[in-house]
Amino acid sequence: SYYDNDSRLIRQMTKRNENDYLTTEYIYNNMNNVLSQTGENGDNDSVVEYEYDNIGRISAMVTGGARTEYAYDTYGNLSSITDALGQSESYTYDKLGKMLTKTDRNGTITTYTYCAYGVNISHIHKLIFVYFMFTIKKR
Repeated sequence: SYYDNDSRLIRQMTKRNENDYLTTEYIYNNMNNVLSQTGENGDNDSVVEYEYDNIGRISAMVTGGARTEYAYDTYGNLSSITDALGQSESYTYDKLGKMLTKTDRNGTITTYTYCAYGVNISHIHKLIFVYFMFTIKKR
């Protein structure tokens, strides 16, 4: 592994076999976020490029020309992921940042509920209801 003067990983070599290494290289922006990651994929190089919003959260990722976008709610929670085909997943949260719902690419909604201690006690996915039971031991 190789690092720059700011101790950021810039090149990583992983041994495939005796004389062959997989090399991955990283480029950073001035906020120390990875802008691109280039790795060997057999005979072809694979490049992943990243974009960030003004507070350093990933806002987009481009792999092989396919762009995936990330959006956040006003509290900084991930609210949606949209792929290159326009298919998206969305998420909602309570005031404490606990996930309340997840809507997948097919429109299926999973709902989560929590106890007073913030522990996930159930979730409903389609017509499947899962209930978690916990006991609290006093010692």
